[in-house]
Amino acid sequence: MAHLDRVHEDAEIEAMQEASAAASIGILFLVVSGIGGIFVFQAFRSGTEFWRIYVGVLGLIGLLLTAWGTHSRHQHS
Repeated sequence: MAHLDRVHEDAEIEAMQEASAAASIGILFLVVSGIGGIFVFQAFRSGTEFWRIYVGVLGLIGLLLTAWGTHSRHQHS
């Protein structure tokens, strides 16, 4: 019975680590998206869509990863 408890604890710890990693990567994506947001104003002037799409997609992925990681981390604690 002690072995099953250990396996369950290991699975919980691994799930919390994955959630923390996802939240950290999401925050990193948000920061990079914020830095890339500087070039959005230049994109408006030049007429290119690259920076707007890049910042939007990276920001959305970062937001989703951060939300999922935070929710999952609180759910497993």
